[in-house]
Amino acid sequence: MAEKIVMVKPKVISYSGLFIMKELYHTIDSWLKENGYDKEEKKVYEKVSEKGKTIEIKYEPFKKITDYSKYILEIQIRVRNLIPVEIEEKGKTKLFNKGDVEITLQGNKISDYENYWESKPFYFFMRTVFRKFILKDEESKQDSKFKDDFANIAREIKDHLNMHKFIRMS
Repeated sequence: MAEKIVMVKPKVISYSGLFIMKELYHTIDSWLKENGYDKEEKKVYEKVSEKGKTIEIKYEPFKKITDYSKYILEIQIRVRNLIPVEIEEKGKTKLFNKGDVEITLQGNKISDYENYWESKPFYFFMRTVFRKFILKDEESKQDSKFKDDFANIAREIKDHLNMHKFIRMS
């Protein structure tokens, strides 16, 4: 059975106001591509009501480190009361979205996801010895890089959402 280790506890980014939903998707997608993550969509839900749209999306982008382990960024986006708003900015009309956004991020490490090292007791013993004595420094470097990636994507999302914070609706 694969071993799941929580590398970074869940972080919630909340925002309420103007933003552009399409650009938010693009920001997340481009960051994942630039940093070598393969995006895997787990859930997409959309509901339209009188108050506006409700959207829920769950991504689980992953990055294979070795044939033995991979890192998974869990990204869950919840948007409530999403409505389109036209705003005139510098003489041009631009289409924005207004709503409440909540993005939850979590970082996990999955090792032995193909259950190779637990098929026989000797393999299990060898895996433990390798991780404890031989691969310890390399694993800690990779873990620290993943934690940096996590902080970077959280900052990128937060910066994107705050970009439109001071636009006034007329």
